[in-house]
Amino acid sequence: MQTGATDMAQLRAKGVQCHGIGPMADDEDTLKGFGVHSRQERIPEEAVYKHLQLFWQAVTSIAGAK
Repeated sequence: MQTGATDMAQLRAKGVQCHGIGPMADDEDTLKGFGVHSRQERIPEEAVYKHLQLFWQAVTSIAGAK
């Protein structure tokens, strides 16, 4: 589960640069007219794996940078 909001507003107020990212997509439901906060609110399992892979790559790239 992901939170419905972030603490970015509070961090930005303190001068911390923040970016929201996430490749989650549900092309099947989008074509049917359902959006992120519609009655058909779901995320395909494949999209969750892509999302986690992106975060893993971002964190390990940044952590491994010199």
